[in-house]
Amino acid sequence: MGFFVSAFLSLIGYGWGLALGLIAGYLYYLHPTTKAEKPKKPKLQRARTLSPSILKSAMNQIPAWTMYPDWDRTSFLNKAASKLWPYLDTAVRDTVYEMVPPIIEQYRPKQITKIEIEELSLGDFPATLEGAKVFDTVDDEMIVETTLKWASNGRARVGVHAFGLKLTVEASEFWLSVPVRATFRPLVPVFPCFSSIRVTMPNKPRVDFSLKIGGADVMAIPGLLQIVQDQIRQAVAQLFLFPQSMEVYTIEMGSTTQRPTGALYVKLIEGKDLKKTDVFGTSDPFVELWLDGSKRYTSDVKHNTLNPKWNQMFNFLVRDPTNERLTIQLLDRDKVGSKKVAMCQIDFADLEPNELRDYWLDLKKDLEGDANPKNAKFRGKLHLEVEYRPFAGEDLDPVEVGGVVGGTDGTEMIQPDVEIPQGGGLLSITIGQGIDLMPVDRGTCNAYVEFKFRNELHITKDVKKDTNPDWGEHFQILCDSPPRDEFLFIRVWHRNRGKDKLLRAMTNIKHLVKANIEGKKSLGDCMINLSDVVNNRRINDVYQLEHTKKGSIKVELQWLTTGQN
Repeated sequence: MGFFVSAFLSLIGYGWGLALGLIAGYLYYLHPTTKAEKPKKPKLQRARTLSPSILKSAMNQIPAWTMYPDWDRTSFLNKAASKLWPYLDTAVRDTVYEMVPPIIEQYRPKQITKIEIEELSLGDFPATLEGAKVFDTVDDEMIVETTLKWASNGRARVGVHAFGLKLTVEASEFWLSVPVRATFRPLVPVFPCFSSIRVTMPNKPRVDFSLKIGGADVMAIPGLLQIVQDQIRQAVAQLFLFPQSMEVYTIEMGSTTQRPTGALYVKLIEGKDLKKTDVFGTSDPFVELWLDGSKRYTSDVKHNTLNPKWNQMFNFLVRDPTNERLTIQLLDRDKVGSKKVAMCQIDFADLEPNELRDYWLDLKKDLEGDANPKNAKFRGKLHLEVEYRPFAGEDLDPVEVGGVVGGTDGTEMIQPDVEIPQGGGLLSITIGQGIDLMPVDRGTCNAYVEFKFRNELHITKDVKKDTNPDWGEHFQILCDSPPRDEFLFIRVWHRNRGKDKLLRAMTNIKHLVKANIEGKKSLGDCMINLSDVVNNRRINDVYQLEHTKKGSIKVELQWLTTGQN
């Protein structure tokens, strides 16, 4: 009997000892009793005695303007940023406190009782620009490159409540170095004198921060810091690392002179002797093609080959044939994601209107030419056929024809004085004004328009607090054939701005189309027969919205054919 009692007490004692030991070790980890060692005086060495790797690491910490004569100092901008930083800190904090909690509450798992933002601060030290360089170009653009650096004592702390317990997650001690290249183009005689800003990163960023969960610095776990940094770099690189970019339009395309002037037809035929990327000496190649500032198109993936044959057609709208370039990028498909292999480019200066050109293009590592020694290595060839066809007529702008054409007010349709096109063309859609829309929130609404044509969704900006919104947005869609017997479905939505604005910024989703996710409400829809615009070349009408109590929308459509039709 005594043996069992002794064994039982031993087990209890072992359990209590283990628990107390773990608690004591955790507290010691959080509050070490040893005094911090006095920092040692650094040992100075001559630069010529240091290894190349150490010199390269040290040079990355030196501002570019101290080494390169074409870089300028930005002290005045940094001084202005230091004055504005406290106000920016307050503005960011108030905006996050207002917009984030509703989104967190909407997506909070049922097992978690509450998620609250306890503290948010950008810290006392503002971000700085380590010099700037302005590139000299012959194009109608301005290119500025700089490096943004930020070492901050900022802090973001979130409290998570679940199962009667609270867990605190805190990020602090941020440090980052981000190279930025901004392209302002095209330059136009309308304030702010450029139509868009395209932002990209010439190199990968460097990021570091401290992450504490329940008071313990998890980033101190061996190997975890490097894994997190690599994941952040890869995520950012997929979005912004050159040639990837983010473009922000400052002026509506309809407000500038950059209207479509023609169509570019590209046939991707084949590749020859492409670079080996797989361990078995093959590749899974595919191609991305784009014009400056236009949508990217992707070819099919050809598996296990270095001589793929695609024979695929791609069509592009051309706005500025004197400055635009066709960029072709070769990639290799992996089991997880893809990797860039090589690039090439076609300048519009080499193209003649309505003339089919045949190209065998040498692939290079990047577009820097001889400045990059890696471009001397052979990476294969691509075979393409390219033709530029200007649109017929001098201008795409509407011409008054004496009343509404093909409308619902009983006006007789004007017969076209040209032959109905048998080939392709450009469908121009102008979303004008909403009239007396249904109010949703306090007698008003935040209205925007969605329309779908040939399985492609287009969305206008949203106009805040207005039941008679004036969108005035233009959309141009290149068609391989006239849209006879096709319909344009248009729907007007009300957007809950508080829930949706930050959600779009936090997610890498182009269109959030589920109403229960986006927090939107339909204000009505209409259907337009596109045969009328093909026959009459232009329609300008007001359409009554259906499936709603009231409201209508003004839409203008034009059909423009290419010069060969």
